[in-house]
Amino acid sequence: MPVLPPPPLRRALFGGALAALALLAGCRPQAVGDAHASDGPPPAPEVLVSEVVPASVRVWDEFNGRIDAVESVQLRPRVSGYIERIAFSEGQEVRKGQLLFVIDQRPYRAALASAEAELERTRAGAALARTQDQRARQLVAE
Repeated sequence: MPVLPPPPLRRALFGGALAALALLAGCRPQAVGDAHASDGPPPAPEVLVSEVVPASVRVWDEFNGRIDAVESVQLRPRVSGYIERIAFSEGQEVRKGQLLFVIDQRPYRAALASAEAELERTRAGAALARTQDQRARQLVAE
């Protein structure tokens, strides 16, 4: 019957045999296909590509928000009345003195006509008073 070495020596022999096998496995010659692969740079990886297709692209977007103007101005009419026409478009740049609104002129034309009629009535009254004054002076002088 064969004589076995003591257990610590067996473990050492077994570990040495494993290390020798590992060294031999790492030092084995390369396969034929592997030898050609190490001659040059590695092949480029395969990637998926898509064909370029012309299409319209939306270059704007909408957002909710609040903005304040850098400059602002208060508009006040010289007279009150109803707006008949707006003489500018929203967002349009306007200049100082430019016509912005047209106010309904009918009430003002009626007031002007009334004032002119009152002026004529007053002038007629003044002319009548002058005539009566001249007549009274003539009567007093006779």
